[in-house]
Amino acid sequence: MYDFPPNRILADTPWPTLLMHGVLIAICAIGFWTAIRQRWKKQNRFPCWDFVLFTVGFLLVWLLSTPVENKGIILGYGGVVFLIAVVGSACGNGWFSTNPVSALFCLILLAMIALVVSPAVQSDGSPSRRTACKNNIRQLGLAFHVFHDFHGQFPSASGGLPNADRTDPPVSWRVITLPYVEHSPLFEQYDRSQPWDSAANIRFQSRRIEVLCCPSDPRNTDRGSTEQPYSYPTSYTVPTGDGTIFGDPSGPALSLDEITDGTSNTVMVVEACGTDIVWTEPRDLDVTKTPLGVNLPGSQPGQSDGLLSSYHTTGAHVGMADGSVRFMSKDIDPQVLKKLTTANAADGPVEDW
Repeated sequence: MYDFPPNRILADTPWPTLLMHGVLIAICAIGFWTAIRQRWKKQNRFPCWDFVLFTVGFLLVWLLSTPVENKGIILGYGGVVFLIAVVGSACGNGWFSTNPVSALFCLILLAMIALVVSPAVQSDGSPSRRTACKNNIRQLGLAFHVFHDFHGQFPSASGGLPNADRTDPPVSWRVITLPYVEHSPLFEQYDRSQPWDSAANIRFQSRRIEVLCCPSDPRNTDRGSTEQPYSYPTSYTVPTGDGTIFGDPSGPALSLDEITDGTSNTVMVVEACGTDIVWTEPRDLDVTKTPLGVNLPGSQPGQSDGLLSSYHTTGAHVGMADGSVRFMSKDIDPQVLKKLTTANAADGPVEDW
């Protein structure tokens, strides 16, 4: 079995953050080496508290732009910097010094502070990607509710429109809801009388639909115009199977009135970045056949066998039937997750998760 997500530390880390780690490690190493060197020579040339002031200033800026689960790493850097400064002070006779090393620290740290507040970090950083992913699910939830307003029920997982001919091939909800996520022309071009992988429809697999792509999912990087066709996988699926909102994928989905367990306690859309489901493919994850968990190991590299899988650290986003979006911990109790996937099982209250 293979852990998911692969390369977890790097999976949700943009290059500016990696650069910051590298520079801070280099600064700490240089500072420690300089302090020890001055100890040997009994000189006071180490800009110990200059070093602290500039580095801590940078760390504070970075701290404010970093997700909560990663702040311990930054605080660890701060502790190392403080210890180096203490050693440097003990090695000399003064608190401050003015020499080229101090100026070098100043320039490097000012450059890093500029980098951490730059648009590149703000657009590529983990917090903004998680927010974008959350907004994607919120848009999908809104699309489901608008569809419900028109048809009196949520879209079928793969049964097409409510008035569709039952002899027609399956059509994914991701195709059916295209008009509700500002892709009406694409929906009109899709031939619902032909299979999703037919010659008439296979071309749509290479169309990247922003709302179906989690920004942290490396498989969904925009490839532009390439010679080799690429089938974009979906980052989001719906839970199907007995007791869920979508039940039998080919049959009708439930209406709001039929969700008796409470819309705020019933999962409607989940992150599933560990699957190989193409966005036009009429396939989702059956809760009766899929292990209930978040970021469970998979049988193939880059895949997860669990119901939820995400490249975000510590868990995955889920969209509830009331339109809200919540973040589900990877440590959630499978029994609690099972209760959340059922819509009318009367299986008791769901504990806080």
